[in-house]
Amino acid sequence: MPGRNRLSMGTASAQCGGQGPEAAPARKDVAVNGASAPKRSIGRLVVALMMVEMISSFENSMTITALPTIARQFNDIAHVGWLITGFVLVQAGTAAVGGRLGDIYGRRRMLAIIAILCAAGSVVSALATTLEGIIIGRAIQGVSGALLPLCFGIVREYVPQEKVAFWVGCLSGAYAVGAGLGNVLAGFLVDLGGWHTIFLFTAGYSVLALIPLATMVPETTRLTLKGQTDYLGGLLFVPAVALTLYGFGNISSSPFLSVTVAGCSLIGLGLIALWAWHESRHPEPLIDVRLLANRDIALANLCYALLGLGMVQMPIISMMLLQQPVWTGIGLGVTATIAGIVKTPTAFGSAVASPLSGYISGRFGGRASIVTGSALGIVGWGGLTLFHDSIALAVMWMTIGVAAIAMLLAAVPNIVLAHVPLSRSSEATGLSMVVKGIFAGVGAQAVTAILGSRSILGADGTAYPSREGFMLCLGLTTGTAVLILLTGLTIGRGKPTPAAEENTVREVAA
Repeated sequence: MPGRNRLSMGTASAQCGGQGPEAAPARKDVAVNGASAPKRSIGRLVVALMMVEMISSFENSMTITALPTIARQFNDIAHVGWLITGFVLVQAGTAAVGGRLGDIYGRRRMLAIIAILCAAGSVVSALATTLEGIIIGRAIQGVSGALLPLCFGIVREYVPQEKVAFWVGCLSGAYAVGAGLGNVLAGFLVDLGGWHTIFLFTAGYSVLALIPLATMVPETTRLTLKGQTDYLGGLLFVPAVALTLYGFGNISSSPFLSVTVAGCSLIGLGLIALWAWHESRHPEPLIDVRLLANRDIALANLCYALLGLGMVQMPIISMMLLQQPVWTGIGLGVTATIAGIVKTPTAFGSAVASPLSGYISGRFGGRASIVTGSALGIVGWGGLTLFHDSIALAVMWMTIGVAAIAMLLAAVPNIVLAHVPLSRSSEATGLSMVVKGIFAGVGAQAVTAILGSRSILGADGTAYPSREGFMLCLGLTTGTAVLILLTGLTIGRGKPTPAAEENTVREVAA
């Protein structure tokens, strides 16, 4: 077909222990539209991908910044957490499925579809007049969970093998920088025009991101599958993840083993078991669960689970801590705008830490990045737990803590990419995002439940989290950083050999 690249692949055996329906070799050169591309083209490509992936970053960070304002307006600290959990729930359900569909039908095409859906979700939230309406819009925005895995897949497809780890780190760093910019922008917009304005901004940005996607990202490859696409695997996976996350996410705020909570949890776990059984037997699974048979991939995903459960909750805890009234005994009493501004150094820390993590992974292996990142996390979270009485101290510990998160966010995908076929790059990293997303949703519910159940009332009747609630959250999160360090030490040393794959045949029409 004129102007379109096609990819035909044969069956190959991946080192992760499973049989992939198709595979491709790790390339030593850059192939953009069938030709070798100069470094300048790689730079343009990565910049465009950074701009696209910031859609998800803005959606997440800007809402977190506005969370205290929305909670005060609706006077519901506990349930406002669903603005995060609903978003994360859909992210978890779509990251791997969207990534795999991009592997099959073209990653650039999937990026465009997701950007349009994100714009629609932002509009729904912006026009909402109830908390439930905002949550619905946030759930639609959650399809952005597939953006980063798709970007990882495009980088691996077009960037030389020896440079992949570094550029993956840069993509992760851009996500963190976007979060920092989102905090500042959201604080300004919330103080200027209310929380509605942040959703108007993300709607407009999602549409504008289509321009660099269309003009700077080349047409990506599509797979020629030997059998039918495993749509059943995708249909089972999304509700399985959603029900499991909903059930476990509500245990903290519902009576133990209530019918709703227990039912959702059991049905979700049952669907996950059925989905895993189906995928393990399918000749061309939509999501190949056999990838997790590789020990290092499994341990890397465990690190992601612990990261989501604890350290990733830094934005929620830190933004609420900064804006908490001083009279409560723990808050620093700044406005949303000031909170966003004082957190700006954390974005710069992430911008340095993510490429550094990529460099370390490329030079010494992902294990070294995980150990380094988790050690920084212990220092940052431990310091914030013990010393948080001034803005300067709080920002210093937050910067270290966010840098640690950035290193870990870049390290895990690099470990996964080093062990899987090119043809399953977005799927495999998307599956890791699912793991992190599920536990991040549970962590968000746990944090908001702890802060909501340990509260004090202001003179106007507004509820604020107590010192006890903040200290419990900070202490538990420091503990997860310790667990990540211990897990990281068990991952194999050095750089793994890329998965063995058959040759890629690219047909480019004249």
